Amino acid sequence: MATNKILHQPRPSSLNWVIASVGVVLVPHVERFPVWVSLAVAGLLAWRYAGLHHGWYQPGRLLRITLALFLTGAIFKEYGTLLGRDAGLAALAVLTAMKFLEARSLRDFMLVIFLSYWLIAGDFFHSQSLSHGAYMVGATLLCTATLVQLNLGKLRPPRYSLRLAGTILLKDRKRV
Repeated sequence: MATNKILHQPRPSSLNWVIASVGVVLVPHVERFPVWVSLAVAGLLAWRYAGLHHGWYQPGRLLRITLALFLTGAIFKEYGTLLGRDAGLAALAVLTAMKFLEARSLRDFMLVIFLSYWLIAGDFFHSQSLSHGAYMVGATLLCTATLVQLNLGKLRPPRYSLRLAGTILLKDRKRV
């Protein structure tokens, strides 16, 4: 009886890649978010990291739902809406951190990275400068390397994942 790999828990070292990717993606947003949003997102990421590496209590379903509703309501109170550029990106950042807090399977962690791609795209609503674009290309490379790392069957050095991610991102589309 074969089991689906996508339902399995990824290696702890791969989860460090997820944390790093989400952190790198969120850095440019921090100056635009209210301080409490940045602190809430950082707190949720830190809580999950402590749970993964230090055995801290991880919240149950009821607490996660309560946190999500509270934070969504706070975003609505802050912006007066959940739609639009600023409120939407703040909600996406909070809900990405909430998804990371509840993530258990490989599929969940991959979803966190896919949500990070949306945060990268959303960041271009604020700045399209060349330096900012270069930073976001680096963030895209890291997210793609994280997906590679999550899906590897065996442990490989970080340069392997980064090189493969770079190859994927630079692949010549004419040859396909």
